[in-house]
Amino acid sequence: MPEAIAKHISPPVQVGAVLFDGFELLDFYGPLEMFGLMEGDARITVMAQKTGAVKSAAGPSGMADATLKDANGFDILLIPGGIGTRTQMTNAPFLAELKRLAEASRIVATVCTGSFLLARTGLLDGRKATTNKRVFQLVKTNAP
Repeated sequence: MPEAIAKHISPPVQVGAVLFDGFELLDFYGPLEMFGLMEGDARITVMAQKTGAVKSAAGPSGMADATLKDANGFDILLIPGGIGTRTQMTNAPFLAELKRLAEASRIVATVCTGSFLLARTGLLDGRKATTNKRVFQLVKTNAP
């Protein structure tokens, strides 16, 4: 297990990975590959608003095994980016569940524009954060 994680969490690490329409494949599967290499020391739950297939921005779908509502928090909550963040930023039920899960999780990790979604929950208000330089102004304008 990576030393930075081992200092805070005992195995098995409970990882919650969030899917939404238009997620970025690399933002989602790249980090999950790392957790998958932990040889049983990580348990990954993939979730979305509904179970089943969720279409990525590139076309291939990811599979959600659980709903956001059914989850109760994780050691690590992963929020990927992707063009779909622009749609989800106005999806109040999605953002409410994301906020609840983030508050119930020990560590929240966003990739690229996934920070946009976390910012829209209000949990980054008053904190320093960053995101993809191409959308930084958009994030700042919509989630100060």
